[in-house]
Parts: sequence; C-alpha cells; structure tokens
Amino acid sequence: MLSRRHVLYGTAIPAMYLAGAYCPQVFSAVLGSSQYDSDELQKLIVETPQDQLLLVLVKQIKQGLSYEVLLAALVMAGAKHIEPYPTVGFQYHVLMMLSAVYKSLQNSPFEDRWLHLLWAADAFKSAQQDDTGGGEWQMSPAPVIPLSGLNAATEHFVQAMETWDAEAADVAIVQLIAQASPAQIFDLLFYYGARDFRDIGHKCIAVSNSHRLLQRIGWQYAETVLRSTVYALLNHHGEPNPAFNELTADASWRENRRYQQVLHLSFYQQWMAPLPENNLSVADRKMTLQLLVRLRKSDGLTIGEYAFELLNRGTKQQVLWDAVFLAAGEIIASDSGIIGVHANTSVNALYYAYQHVDSDKSRQLFLLQALSYISMFNDLLFDGIHRIQLDTMAEISVNHQVHAALAEIFADISTDRLNAAGKLLFIMNRPALMQQAINPFMALARHYTLYHNSGFHDFKFTEAMFENAAHISSVWRPRYLSASVFYLNGSHDQINKVVHEAYKLLQ
Repeated sequence: MLSRRHVLYGTAIPAMYLAGAYCPQVFSAVLGSSQYDSDELQKLIVETPQDQLLLVLVKQIKQGLSYEVLLAALVMAGAKHIEPYPTVGFQYHVLMMLSAVYKSLQNSPFEDRWLHLLWAADAFKSAQQDDTGGGEWQMSPAPVIPLSGLNAATEHFVQAMETWDAEAADVAIVQLIAQASPAQIFDLLFYYGARDFRDIGHKCIAVSNSHRLLQRIGWQYAETVLRSTVYALLNHHGEPNPAFNELTADASWRENRRYQQVLHLSFYQQWMAPLPENNLSVADRKMTLQLLVRLRKSDGLTIGEYAFELLNRGTKQQVLWDAVFLAAGEIIASDSGIIGVHANTSVNALYYAYQHVDSDKSRQLFLLQALSYISMFNDLLFDGIHRIQLDTMAEISVNHQVHAALAEIFADISTDRLNAAGKLLFIMNRPALMQQAINPFMALARHYTLYHNSGFHDFKFTEAMFENAAHISSVWRPRYLSASVFYLNGSHDQINKVVHEAYKLLQ
C-alpha cells in the first residue's frame, strides 16, 4: 500500500523539480566516515552465493553500513567482474544503471531506500552468472609503466581511441588518471562516447553513468571505473576495425564532424546562452514542430545537414533540443520497448554530456549526434507500426481530485497506456493541476518502478524521462511527460520478487 508519505514526498516546483539537472563537477576524494571498507564489501558481494546475499547485506545494514559504501562496492564489483562484450548492454547494465538506481534512492522515502541497492546487488549476482565465461571474466590488473607526461598521455589516448586500440587505450587512460583533472578526462570520454551508434546509445550512457557515479563515490575509484568505460567505448564486436572501414554505425559521426568544422561562429556565441523559461517565440515553436516532422522521416545523415542549415541561420539550440526530446517521446509512445527506452536514455546521456563538457565544438557534435540518433532509432521501428504523434495526442478529461486521478492513471498504465497518457496530458496542460500533481506523480512513478520493476531499464528510463522533462521547454513539457506512461510501471503490474523479499528481511 502506498502511504501518504510516498505520495507527498518532495516539495519542489515544476520548473526545477524534475532533474537535478546541471551541477558543477565535484569529485570527492573519500566517501566519508564509515566502519566498512568498500573493497572488503565488494569481495563479499562477489563471493557470496546469490541465494544468501540479501540476508548477508541486511545484517551489514543493521550494523551501520552506509548507502555510499554499498554503492561503491557495487560499482567496483560491476566494473571488475562484468565485461562490456560482446555488446555494451545486457549484463553490463548492472553497472550502467547504478547512477539511475541511486538517484531514485535519493528521491524516495527513507523506508524504501535500502531496497534499491539490495535489488541492485541481486541483479549483479544474476549478471555475474550470465556473463561471458559463466561469470569467470575479471578485469586484468592495471598496466604499470612510467608516467609519460600529460601531453604525451593525452596524445596516446587520442591515438588509441582513433585507431580503436583497446590495449593502448587501457595504458593511456591509466596515465591520464594519474595526471589529468577529471574535467580534462571526461571531455575526452564524452567526445568518444558520442561517436558511434553501436549498441543503440549505450556508450554515451556508460560515460554519463561513470561521471555521475564518480561524483558520488569519489575519484579514488576512477581507475577501475574508467578502464571499464574505455573498454566499453572501443567495442566493435563482430565488425572490422572502424578506423580503417567506413561502417554504418559511424556514418553520422563522420558527417556531423564535417558540418561542425564549417559551422558559422555565431552558433558558438549563442550556444550556451541561458534561455529563460517561456522565452520561445511562436516562430521558435513552429520551427520545433517542423523539425519534429522532419525527424519522423529523415535518416541519420540528412538530418545533420538540415540541422546545420538551421544553426547557420541562427536557430536557437533549445529549439533543436525540444524537437529531439519530443521525437524521443514519440518513439516510446509508438514502441514501448527497448528501442523507445534507449531513444530517451541515450539523448538524456548526450544532453548530460552537452551540459558538462568544456568544449563548444563537442557540444555542437552532441546536438547533431542527438538528432542523428533519433533518426536512426526511428529507422529501427517496425514498418507499419502505429505512430503516435505527441503534438496531436488528445487529452482525456478527469473529474477526480488530483491524487485520485493519479491513482487511476497508474492503474490504467497496467491496462491501457494510451488512456493513461491522455489523462496525464489533461492534468499537465493545466498549470494549477500540474502544480499539485507533479511531485506526487514522480513519487508514484518511482514507487512503482521500485516495487514493480521488471529489470535494469525501468530505473534508467524513469530517471532519464524526468531529467529530459526538465530540459525541454515548458510549452512541450506536458506532452513529453505524458509519453512517459508508455513505459512506466503501473500499479497492477507484477510485484518484483527480489524487492518483496528484501522488504521482508529489512523488517
């Protein structure tokens, strides 16, 4: 039963609530005081049989274990024992999902918080068993070589990434971690995370996840985490070396880099200029809709050329991002499966990179790549699928008080998602109702994501949708939020057995 505390949790206003969007890059050196050693806990997690792990961890929790120490142990276990091959996905989600799981934890009532990490620990054990070699893969020891100097290390890293040389990149990232600042390193990682469409966006997701996690658990874990991340970025399993072959997954990057090199300087002058809420003109909104229509039918190459023309004419970057988010919302509304999920989580990761990178040229590429990604996700949808268009989606009126209406919406999610979307749109299109509903809506969404989740993607999707909704202009926000119900967990979905077991153990 969802308590009143669950429903009323959170007090922020709609324009700010959704995201925890941009924050300065702060990487702590230590986790803080704790009697527990995350390395010892990591070993315990790796070696304890799955059917005993929850009980073992609950005992540790009752003896004073902290969230951050358990999070760090799970991060290190995932990085050291789960290989991002043959694809950057599947079992590797036990690492890539952790920043979303932890953000959900932070925004949940106290009594639910440990359930997130206990569920994640059990998910790690499942992945450990399913991983390559029956769970036997383990990250090799870090290469030990004399430091070559920061400039040389940077050159070696770039060369290794450009030639897709995993062994050389492993050496170079270790060198960089010893000498470069986190911002310098992540400028490079964000750049290479955005360069190809292999694994449907998981590479940029992996980078943003690592950036978020290291800000939480501390830079002392950077070597292991980033060695895993770099290994993932160089995955081209089953293909020839992309450095010497023109492959489809790299085509939009090649084209968008070419546009970037000739884009007019005025683009940079307005690139990161703050855009006040509701500052879009009627012409801006029309341009977003025109681009949205174009995204529905363009391929990943031609959309870059069109965006290049818009930007050279001085079109606001927010206009383009609005179209990206709306298009991602349409994809999940039309196909509430893996394609739709990753359309939203990958553009979330690209926007996160756009916020945190220092290079204007990289920001340009991330926007162009986001547009190309959306076009390529659209291409992956089955022919003949019913396409839902958010700009024309109809409202369905609700006659209840907000809390009763939200309860009805989450019940509908389990049976009729289109009906749920129309009802949510009715509420979110009315400022007074939205003000009342937004925090209870997010609290319910997070509650059902936890208690009714069916796997890794549920946490990633929920947190990405809330962040994206904060980044889209307010005029489009109701429609984007309404798209979320096409994948969110409903109140009548099956209870997650692991969460239920963990709940009982914690009592």
